Amino acid sequence: MRPLREVPMVSLECVDSDGVLRQCHTVLSMHCGDIPEAKDLACVKWGKTTNQPCHRCHVAASNLNKYARYPKRKMKEAVETIQRSSMLLSASLCMPHLGPEESRLKKNSMRAEAKNLLNRISISSRIPVLYDWP
Repeated sequence: MRPLREVPMVSLECVDSDGVLRQCHTVLSMHCGDIPEAKDLACVKWGKTTNQPCHRCHVAASNLNKYARYPKRKMKEAVETIQRSSMLLSASLCMPHLGPEESRLKKNSMRAEAKNLLNRISISSRIPVLYDWP
């Protein structure tokens, strides 16, 4: 355990975005949590209504009792999907060039598409908590 205790004591010289040389100390940490907390951290929807309830991979709810390897979830994929969904929702708010009926239909279509994007990989619409963690 001694080498692990010494990690935060050793500093590294890093250049920040302004070009200033700074002394940085690494942080050694770990997060322990139960499955519902892990799902919240990964922004995975959970409950009986979700089609991919696992916070680690893309297994379908109907296949949870079968042992097999499924593609792992990727934080980047989740964040990109949330951002695309957010762009669709914000674009649906500003359509001054369309008439009232056309605008309503287009907004509903864009909102449904945003919802389908999120439901496809069973994630909620907020950026994962640990996304900016180094």
